[in-house]
Amino acid sequence: MNFNERREDQVKPLINQELERILNSIFESNKKILNGLNEIKTINGWYKEAREDPHKIPGIILDQCISKIIEHVRPDLDRYFIDTFRVKIRSNKGGFVIDSVELEFSIKPYVKFVRRVDEIESGITKLTFEVSLTGKMENIQFCDVMNHYRVTVGKLSSSFDISILNGSITVQDVTIHPIKKPIKLYHKEVFKLENLTFTM
Repeated sequence: MNFNERREDQVKPLINQELERILNSIFESNKKILNGLNEIKTINGWYKEAREDPHKIPGIILDQCISKIIEHVRPDLDRYFIDTFRVKIRSNKGGFVIDSVELEFSIKPYVKFVRRVDEIESGITKLTFEVSLTGKMENIQFCDVMNHYRVTVGKLSSSFDISILNGSITVQDVTIHPIKKPIKLYHKEVFKLENLTFTM
């Protein structure tokens, strides 16, 4: 194992912990919305039928949702950062200008709960989420000044969003879709800066 692999092994758990912390906070602040969903009520009922401790049920459902979202998101995160950059460059007198650098990461993880009676599947409830991270740098100018580049960034912005896209409940081959439109759980401007200048 080389240094980079060891470093990656150390970083991954930290990223997972941070994702888990963020998701816990988002779900906690949207507890009323989540508990009001027919899908969550149905899952609650199934756990109660299985004689699970009622006080533990919300935590069990939350943990399952968070672990599944992380399971879907984490492996693709690095690949998306590499593969989804879009860059527009043009030359300029005494240097060059990057009109824009854009990053779009979007994935739709889902969580599925299956009810079994006597080992026979009798119901499925599914929630599909959307997790997205966008970023954009605009009007990046590189000017040659005495063998150094002066870099000016006109605008730098990034945002993080998570929504519930849809849900379904299937019982005895009949499926209903109680969620009619996406439910926004979280939106945050991670940063928004203008007119940055530095030398390299």
